[in-house]
Amino acid sequence: MYERVPILKSITAERKSGCCELFITICFDNDMPVECFISTSGTGCSASINALGRMISLLLQSGIPVSEVSRSLSKIKCPSCVGCKDGSSCADVVGRFLNENHY
Repeated sequence: MYERVPILKSITAERKSGCCELFITICFDNDMPVECFISTSGTGCSASINALGRMISLLLQSGIPVSEVSRSLSKIKCPSCVGCKDGSSCADVVGRFLNENHY
């Protein structure tokens, strides 16, 4: 099990989904991503977004490669995201962000 250090470096990016803006924060321990926090502005489902971030964190801390996490999230579709350039759902947007940055 991953033992969290008291201070982690992180990056945060803003991406748009169909119903809200997502703020995605990835935290690193020794240059490896170990935590993901996602928040929304506007009307997005904060409970689902919070759960998504927690599950991504658990996968990363369990040693699942980022490419596998990203692949699992890709192409999940949401009707609110029809025509969105950043992805086809909030999960897809986060997966694409992880994939773009090659963690």
